[in-house]
Amino acid sequence: MRSQMGPKYSPLCLRVCQFYWYGENHDQIAKRFGLTKSHVQSILAAPESQAIIDELVNHTMDTMLQVATQAQAIAPIIMQEKIRLALEDPDSKVRTTNCKDILEMAGHAPIKRIQLNRPDANSEKHKDMSESELRENLKRKIGIVGPGDLDSGRVLN
Repeated sequence: MRSQMGPKYSPLCLRVCQFYWYGENHDQIAKRFGLTKSHVQSILAAPESQAIIDELVNHTMDTMLQVATQAQAIAPIIMQEKIRLALEDPDSKVRTTNCKDILEMAGHAPIKRIQLNRPDANSEKHKDMSESELRENLKRKIGIVGPGDLDSGRVLN
């Protein structure tokens, strides 16, 4: 676009439009170039300046679309790089950050697990028993007394 503007407009007109586009007001532009405020107003009101400003607006919108299109096109490559960094980078901070980013992109959120330690009546009742004592106690409760009782074919519920 700029090549189309070059020979058509004066350098002063281009610069005044540029700083107006950047957000400077008439007073700031006048001070910057040593002009009067009315001179800046007349430059900006000229049809050539309006054409420059229109081209800047259109070019900016085109650029935004172009950036979005390019970002979408390169997204798979960026994702591959993030995966590579998450799995292979020697720095654990880099690996952790990339793993977290990938999980967030995939829609996964970290879960906070809380372990509650509550007193259990059975645990309290049998806390002083050894493992073999617990096994013998269990066998007595379900009716298994001797070694042959296990082969009796009874269903243990």
